[in-house]
Amino acid sequence: MKAPTGAGKRKAEQVMASARALFLERGFSGTSVDDIAGRAGVSKPTVYSHFGDKRGLFIAFIREEVEALAGTIVTVGNADDAPRAGLERFGRAYLDIVLSPNAQALFRVVLAESAKFPEIGAAFHATTIGRSARLLSERFPEWVAQGALDIDDFDLASIRFLALCRADLHYKVLFGVVPDIPDAQRAAHVTKGVDAFLRIYGGPAGGRSE
Repeated sequence: MKAPTGAGKRKAEQVMASARALFLERGFSGTSVDDIAGRAGVSKPTVYSHFGDKRGLFIAFIREEVEALAGTIVTVGNADDAPRAGLERFGRAYLDIVLSPNAQALFRVVLAESAKFPEIGAAFHATTIGRSARLLSERFPEWVAQGALDIDDFDLASIRFLALCRADLHYKVLFGVVPDIPDAQRAAHVTKGVDAFLRIYGGPAGGRSE
C-alpha cells in the first residue's frame, strides 16, 4: 500500500492515534471500527482505505508500538565498564522499560490477543526480550576474554540475566498487585540480580560476586 501524504497522512495519523488509545484501553475484541472512526473524527471508509480492516489496523498499531519500544533499548553500559557496572546500568534501564506504563499496557494487549495474532506475540518477544538478550550476548565475549566472566552459552546467560532483573516485579505491576515500583527498590533489585548472576558466571579476574 502506498504511503499517504498530506491530508491523507494526517487522517491516517488521526486513525492510528484513536486506535492506539482504544486498543490499549479495550483490547482488540472490545474495540470496533465505529469506535475508532468516531474518536478520530473520520468516516469508516477512511479507516478501511488506510488500513484495510480492523485486523490490519491492529497489526499496524502493534508494529508501531514495538518499533517505538525497540528504540528505547539501550547498549550494555559504557565501553570501559567492568561487568558489574555494565550489568547494573543495563539491568536498571531494562527494568525501567519493562515496568513503564506503556510497556505494561502493551504487554496486556499482546497477552490477551496473541492467540488470535501469533505474529504480534513473536514481534513483541523479539523486541523486548530478544533484542535485549542479543545486546548482552554481544558484550559477553569481551568480558570473557578479559577473564571477568566465565560463560559457555552467551544466549542462555543473557536470558537468565534478564529473568533475574524482571523476577516478580514485572508480574506485580502487570497483575495490579502494586501500581508501581519505587526507584530505590528497582535499583536494589537489580543489584541483587547482578550479585546472583556474578555468583554463577563470575570469572577468575574478579567478576565473581563476593
